[in-house]
Amino acid sequence: MLLHQFQSCPFCKKVRRKLEELDLDYETREVPRDKSKRNTIKELSGQLKVPVLEDGEKVIYDSRDIVDYLEENYA
Repeated sequence: MLLHQFQSCPFCKKVRRKLEELDLDYETREVPRDKSKRNTIKELSGQLKVPVLEDGEKVIYDSRDIVDYLEENYA
């Protein structure tokens, strides 16, 4: 799994906590602060906000949706 994030973002922290709680292996990738440089995020999720989680071919954004996905699929 790959989490696109800002380290200081509280919504990203919520997702990292859930990943750790479920003892899941994941990597993080810091997203540029400059929205004009977030091409990867835009291509993946169709929007510019973080967090965005890639799980294989599945791409989920919005911390609430990511946590729900993790609980439904890995808890």
